[in-house]
Amino acid sequence: MTVITEPSVPGSESAAPQPDDRWRLRMTGVRKAFGATIALDGVDLNVAAGQVLALVGENGAGKSTLMKVLSGAHQADEGAMWLDGEPYAPRSPLEARRLGVAMIYQELSLAPHLSVMENICLGLEPARAGFLNWRKLREKAAAGQTSSKAASATRSGVYNMIFPGSFFPGSGPE
Repeated sequence: MTVITEPSVPGSESAAPQPDDRWRLRMTGVRKAFGATIALDGVDLNVAAGQVLALVGENGAGKSTLMKVLSGAHQADEGAMWLDGEPYAPRSPLEARRLGVAMIYQELSLAPHLSVMENICLGLEPARAGFLNWRKLREKAAAGQTSSKAASATRSGVYNMIFPGSFFPGSGPE
């Protein structure tokens, strides 16, 4: 899978990847293998601030693996990532969330007793003295921001949320 959101410049392939202020997120040469199976082989991805991007491909193309690398669930074997021009290599989903990147999985039965708002903020709920602050929870979920640490860690103060294609009914294969 190769995803590039800008035209390539002939001869630029040999240059060492560098952070670039034009991109909110930049991934270069990302490789991930599971034993002998190569799931990602040199993937490049650039995403500008405010850009909406869809990853489309057949089953087994590496879409989920790429998002798991981005969200800290898997570590890339090779490659580099930058978020807001800073090196980005989360060692866990919690670390990624603290840096402002979250993956909201399509498996809707993980916490079926919670609302969508509560699921978005799961694990980072605004609370004081053990009591949930519902007003702040609604505000954060509406803004897509689930952590004040994430807000200070990202320039725009808005959480970078990743929704798999079939998260929304009718938006992907069932």
